[in-house]
Formats: sequence, structure tokens, C-alpha cells
Amino acid sequence: MKHLNKTLLLLLILSLSLTAAEKVAAVIKIKGNVMVRPAEGKIYKQSYVGQILYDGDWLKTNGDEFAAIVFMDGSQLKIRELTELEIRAQQVSQSVQNTDLYLTQGEVWTKVQKQKGEFKIQTPVSVASVKGTEFDLLYDQIENISDLFVISGSVEFSNELGTILAREMTMSRIEPQQKPQRVSKLKKSEIPGWKDEIEPEWGFHVVPEKQGKIPAGQPVNVAVQVRDLSSSKTANQFSGKMTIVSDSPSMIVGVSSGALKDQTEVPVSNGNGTFVIKGLNPGDFGCTLSMDGAESKKVMFEFDRTVEQKKKIARDVEKLGTSSKIQKIGELSENRTLETAKISGAGETVNDVLNKVDKGEYEVLDIIQVENPDGTISLRILVEPK
Repeated sequence: MKHLNKTLLLLLILSLSLTAAEKVAAVIKIKGNVMVRPAEGKIYKQSYVGQILYDGDWLKTNGDEFAAIVFMDGSQLKIRELTELEIRAQQVSQSVQNTDLYLTQGEVWTKVQKQKGEFKIQTPVSVASVKGTEFDLLYDQIENISDLFVISGSVEFSNELGTILAREMTMSRIEPQQKPQRVSKLKKSEIPGWKDEIEPEWGFHVVPEKQGKIPAGQPVNVAVQVRDLSSSKTANQFSGKMTIVSDSPSMIVGVSSGALKDQTEVPVSNGNGTFVIKGLNPGDFGCTLSMDGAESKKVMFEFDRTVEQKKKIARDVEKLGTSSKIQKIGELSENRTLETAKISGAGETVNDVLNKVDKGEYEVLDIIQVENPDGTISLRILVEPK
């Protein structure tokens, strides 16, 4: 191929993305394998400190797992173990946010900033509405009962049968087919204390064997030290397992280069563990590390192709273009230079797929040419195994 100003962009599978929902909160603390499910998703994935939460996201904790989040208006929410809730909120203006959480099971503590917006927490049997208040709400899914502990301020506590104003240092309850009831005044010793016990014990220090840009398609070892967060030293006494989950199909992880997939469990001995990453495409991709009692962490890696890798892909594309079966590739790429190439929707590299097409293991279903505003063209090549 001759080198001209116009370049060829090869995409082996078309990838589409949805418009992001509204940002409403951020995770500020985690203990254990806390999970988040996107509003439009069906699968829970590991959360991490610093993760942005969007309107409609779900958050779930299992045994001995806790989380804390902060909303855009400064209101705080702590989530106890064995809890599941939907994060629903909308930004009315730069300083006003309406928040309407849905608690399907478990217990939460919240401290709501004095604000013009609304802040509600609903359960299947109750609604708690507040402004500038600190309170704890427990929903027992088995008994179908909601208990409200107001620590400061006041809360409107209601169901379809009535509403009460629960005041500072009181406990109220809603039972099935019953009006809300003021149960008792609270002593300081009776205030739920679990919110002060959510500190994680362990953290992660991650060091890849290659610094800077990592060649795509090449496995790289990553060393992990488990740190004792109370002393910031390596936890040499710790042994167990940590979970590594990739956040992109363009990066796979594993305990060895021969066993790479979207997630893996890595043994930790004397505070140290090692896992392997491989980027299938150029770009910035991350993975989340989590473990019982630990503060989950997201780590980002930058992948790029070497000059020789780019040349090999260009040769493979040119070779495919001479095949009568997919001659259209050759016709469309004639007199153009390959600029970039990537895979979407497959755990393989560009070279892997091109080789399988060449050998007849993969069949080309369609080739779509797209003219880009910068003068390049994209060839979107849809392939599948025969």
C-alpha cells in the first residue's frame, strides 16, 4: 500500500454505547466486596472508592460488608451489611438535588444537608421524608417492618394509612396494615452504632512489572501488596484470596498468561499476590481489586501497540485484501495506510482474529465503510466463528 494522507481505520466489530445517566453521588468508603449494578444493567459488579454513581444505580452489601457514599449536595449515606437499595436522584439546579432512595432490604444511616431539595427513603411499606436531619432507617424484609431512629432534626414517616412527624431522639415503627407509631424515646446508648464500625482493615498497593504504556497483546505480571490500613505497612501476616474484575472486554486478567478471562481469584500469601493482565486493544482499561474486609480499589493501565505490531496488522489486512472471499477489504483499503485497529466484543487480539479469518475459522458477515470527519475511513468488519 502507498502512504497517502488518508488513513484506514479498521474496526472488526461495531460497538455502540448508551448516553450516560445523571451523576448523583460518589462512593467514599468501602469494606469488603460491595457491589453496584447500573440502572440499565442486570449484573452486579465490584464497587470501589471513588466510583461515580448515577441515577438508577443499585448498590448491594453482603455479610460484613459496608459502604459510604456522598451525594452531590453533600448529604451522606452509610449502608450496612445485608442491604440493597436503588440510588434515585435528580439535579434540579447547581445547588439543589432531589433524592428518592428505594431500600428493598437492610439498614442505612444518613445525614442530610439543610437544603431546598427533597430527600426521601422509601421501603415497600414506608416513606421517610427529611430536610437537614440525621437518622437511621431499618427495613426487615422478612417481617415487613420499618424502624426509624431519628438522631437529630425531624422526619415525616408515612404509609398509605397515615403520617407522623418523628422527632429528635425517638424511635418509630411501621408494621403491615398499621398506621405509623411512635414507639419510644431514644437513649444515647440505644442509637444504632454500626455506622462507626465500617472502617476497612486492608488496602492494596499495585505495581505492574512494566511502567508506562504496556504493549497490547502481551501478558504482563502485576504485583499486589496487601496493606494494613491502620499502619500503612504490608500485612505480612495476611493470607487469603482477592478478586480481580476487568472493567472492559478489551482487557483480560488471570493468575497466569494461559488462563485469562474477565475476572479471576488470586491467592495472597504473606501479604503478597500476583496476577496477569493483557490488553487486547490500545487504550486505557482498568480492573477492580476486592477482598473481604478490604477497601476495594480500581487500577488503570494504558495499552498501546509497538511499531512492529502496527506493521504486522497492516500486512495482515493487505493479505486479506488479496483473498477472493473478502476482496472488498482490499478494494476499500487500496492506497490507504492503516492508522488504528481494535476489537470489540471478543476476548482476542486483532492479530488473532485476522489470522482466523485468513485460515477460514472465522467468517466475514459484513463490511461497512464509514467516512470520518477527519478524512479517514473506518472499515467495520463483522465476523463470527464458522
